[in-house]
Amino acid sequence: MTEPVQVEPAGIAHRELMQNLLQLYLYDFSEYVAIARNKDGLFIYPYLDHYWREPDRFPFLISVAGEYAGFALIREEINPRTNETSYEIAEFFVMKKFRRQHVGIKATLLLVSKLSGSWVVRVLENNKPALHFWQHTLRNFSPSKIKLQSSAGYEFRFSNNRSGG
Repeated sequence: MTEPVQVEPAGIAHRELMQNLLQLYLYDFSEYVAIARNKDGLFIYPYLDHYWREPDRFPFLISVAGEYAGFALIREEINPRTNETSYEIAEFFVMKKFRRQHVGIKATLLLVSKLSGSWVVRVLENNKPALHFWQHTLRNFSPSKIKLQSSAGYEFRFSNNRSGG
């Protein structure tokens, strides 16, 4: 893929676009977990508005050559064991049309370059495509990979600090 990939903050004016992209994401994700739908058949994601109301949440749009291709929802979390603040990739989505073209990898690298510090990604154990994607994508960061409690999945922790912190 030679088309330019961009990752930009999503403003409140992008809320409807984000909601529409979330429907595609949640449909794909429903293969791995049960997701509630409303009476109109739309998937429910109750946290979207929090990304514009809370200072520790960051919505981003991913585009390829000016066409929206996906999104990333990032939030800050505090590790209860270490008291360290990390950026968690809460949701990450690239439309099928753009997959297997390195869009997700490029978007991740751009995203991580925008927010310096420690990062965490969690992957459901039964979501093998996501597990493979994150293992491949994060290898340049030498992440620690932690097996979570029985059948909960995996956690990748890494840092983009030059000190390797």
